[in-house]
Amino acid sequence: MAKTFGDAATIMRRVIGENDGNDPDATSDLILDYLGNAYQFIMGQEIKSFDLYTWFEFTTTVGEETYTFKDQGYTNIMPPVYCIDSNNGDTRVNYFQDTESFYRRHPVNDANEDSGRPFDLLFFNNEITIRPKADAVYTIKMRAYKELQAPTTSTTNLEQDYFLRYLAYTAALDYFADFGNIEDYAKYEGIQKRYKNLVLMRTAKQATTQRTKQAL
Repeated sequence: MAKTFGDAATIMRRVIGENDGNDPDATSDLILDYLGNAYQFIMGQEIKSFDLYTWFEFTTTVGEETYTFKDQGYTNIMPPVYCIDSNNGDTRVNYFQDTESFYRRHPVNDANEDSGRPFDLLFFNNEITIRPKADAVYTIKMRAYKELQAPTTSTTNLEQDYFLRYLAYTAALDYFADFGNIEDYAKYEGIQKRYKNLVLMRTAKQATTQRTKQAL
């Protein structure tokens, strides 16, 4: 059964010693808010889970070169990048994050460049720029990392069940810090690190199984 933010809230309440729900400083909404902040902002920065790597794609518009990436549900994109045509034929696209390198290959003003099948892509300032601009409808597909989203309710599922205790203890540490409970913060900090390391170890093992064995 999938783990929810409600499950994480139960563990967090045990950690901070607020099981009865009667403390005005530990309302259900406040607990959920701490969990959401820890999930989206702290965990999203501290770990790169193998299970959150996925594919992001968008469809080109004829004559358009710039597409927004903001608020797409991903933190970043990365190679490999492919351009797929209407016949499902794909070609590899060069990926750039440096504007100088990209525009050294292409004029800044795309009016001076013929349209065609895109073969270069620039990702900069939450925008994707393709060159040449598309002469037809293509699907641009690339690797991406999913952004952890704050929950809407306590029944919202975690992206991965094994995030459960790492999330609960991370949110508890923030709670202790905000309420000046330094003693309990120090007491539980080591436990939080243990669960964080377990998540990182799982990701490292998954990545290892994907690596190509080197020739002897």
